[in-house]
Amino acid sequence: MSRIGEGSKRAKLPNFSTEEDVALCHAYLAISEDPIIGNSQQANAFWARIQKQFFELCLSNRTSNSLKCRWNFIRPRCQKYWECLVEADRENKSGSSELNKVDLAKTLYHENGPPFRLEHCFAVLKNAIKWSTVDVDEVKSKLPSMPGKPRFCPFLKSLARSAGVGDR
Repeated sequence: MSRIGEGSKRAKLPNFSTEEDVALCHAYLAISEDPIIGNSQQANAFWARIQKQFFELCLSNRTSNSLKCRWNFIRPRCQKYWECLVEADRENKSGSSELNKVDLAKTLYHENGPPFRLEHCFAVLKNAIKWSTVDVDEVKSKLPSMPGKPRFCPFLKSLARSAGVGDR
C-alpha cells in the first residue's frame, strides 16, 4: 500500500560538495553585486538568477530553493567567522603572525559551537564588498578636526551602518 503523493517526492540529492559551495558563493556575489539590477528585484527572480549562474559554474542541478537554504547555512557561519577574525586582529599580540590570528579566530569561533569548516567559502567571500568591515574610529581619526559644533557626515554614517556599528 502506498501513501498519497509518495511518488511525487523528488529524490534527495547528496550533500553540497566543496565545489558546489564555492560556485554558490561566486554566483551569489556576482548576482548580488550586479550594479545594473542591484536590489530592485523580487526574491524569486534573485534566486533564479543565482541558480542560472550557479549552473553555469558547476553544472549542478540544484533548485533555487536548495541554493537558498544552503546560502542561509553558509552566510551566518562565515559572518561569525569574520567577526572572530576581527576580534583576533584587535588583540594583535606582539609578534603574532597571520597564522596565529587565524588560529585564534578558529578558537574563538569554536568556543560557542562546532568548529568552522567553511574555509573554502570564506576564501571567496572575504574580499567581497558586502563582507568588508570598516573601522569607524579609524575613519573618524582621519577626518580633519573642526572647532565648534561636530559635523554631520552622511558618508561616515553609511560606513558605520555597513560595518554594523550601532546595530547591536
